[in-house]
Amino acid sequence: GTANTQCIIGSNGCLGFNLGSAGGYNTWPISASLAATTATDIRNVICGPWCDVYIPAGGVINYSQQGVAPNRNFAVTWCGTRMYSCTTEWLTTQIIIYETTGIAEVHIQHRTICSTGWNGQKAIVGVKNAAGTVSTAAPGRDFPAIWTVPVPEAWRFTPIAGPSYSVSSIPYNPIPYASSA
Repeated sequence: GTANTQCIIGSNGCLGFNLGSAGGYNTWPISASLAATTATDIRNVICGPWCDVYIPAGGVINYSQQGVAPNRNFAVTWCGTRMYSCTTEWLTTQIIIYETTGIAEVHIQHRTICSTGWNGQKAIVGVKNAAGTVSTAAPGRDFPAIWTVPVPEAWRFTPIAGPSYSVSSIPYNPIPYASSA
């Protein structure tokens, strides 16, 4: 519900707007729903999905901007990023935010779960406001669900009254990886 000109790309699948968290820890333990999570870096955030990613084991995070103002979009791609404590498991996802509209999309190409049970095999797809009082999660993609993405999926979060969002399933259509630099 607030216009932003800067963001923070979190290593654990988050795109945040709390600049005070820049360069800091990106929370990975998931022990509650998005609504009940109290970590300050998991506020004013898009989780796409938020889970325990371990970049040193493989994968890359890229970002890009497309279009012309006031109709640009900004995309962040986590490509082949390995999961902590089970580096044979991986995540490929993209968060796209659209200028002017406040729409956020999460396009998940692949997500496996950690066979060791690390972090309870949890991941969350959703959005949460700056105060931490309003959140919207994709159906079946919030704590305590355990889920994988064997077939690509995508979710659109559209602003409605106040800081609230509606969520809908949309066709998987990320910005091609080659366009992200």
